Amino acid sequence: MVNAHKSKATKKSYIWLGVGMDKYKVVYMHYANNRSAVVASELFKGFNGYLQTDGYAGYNATVQTNDMTHLAC
Repeated sequence: MVNAHKSKATKKSYIWLGVGMDKYKVVYMHYANNRSAVVASELFKGFNGYLQTDGYAGYNATVQTNDMTHLAC
């Protein structure tokens, strides 16, 4: 039997998931303690192409700055 550590979450955090299907197929995960637009800007700095996201407005500046095409989910 596994002895599970029972503790309560003390803060909210996020796993950012990305999938690329260009020349190389990749899947990546990035842990962050927030979901701010700053995280999106850093993750997608220098990327151009298509970005499919949920409706979170935090992606808007990143899409405009990097000349991406923003696709809805």
